[in-house]
Amino acid sequence: MNALFAGMPNVFAAALGEDVLLLPQGGEARTVRGVFRAPYEGIGVGGEVDVAGLGIRCACPSADVAGTRQGDLLERAGASYRITGIEPDGQGMTTFRLEEA
Repeated sequence: MNALFAGMPNVFAAALGEDVLLLPQGGEARTVRGVFRAPYEGIGVGGEVDVAGLGIRCACPSADVAGTRQGDLLERAGASYRITGIEPDGQGMTTFRLEEA
């Protein structure tokens, strides 16, 4: 990553994020900053009917969530979410795909 932009993930999370509790399996819980979003997703299944729903995601600075694995939990405002996908962007942020736990 370009040194000029090295601090941007933390700036982004501080400005737009909120505190969430990361609960790794077999590890200690810790608070990290994350940007939650739930965009609408439609998936074509090859027929006349599409499957649609909300794709809950949380983006966090990669350095803050190193070692996180699928199956770990995130808590936000009293709700628990299981991490079902981990998508590092190569620019210092990692997006977690979530489902309600």
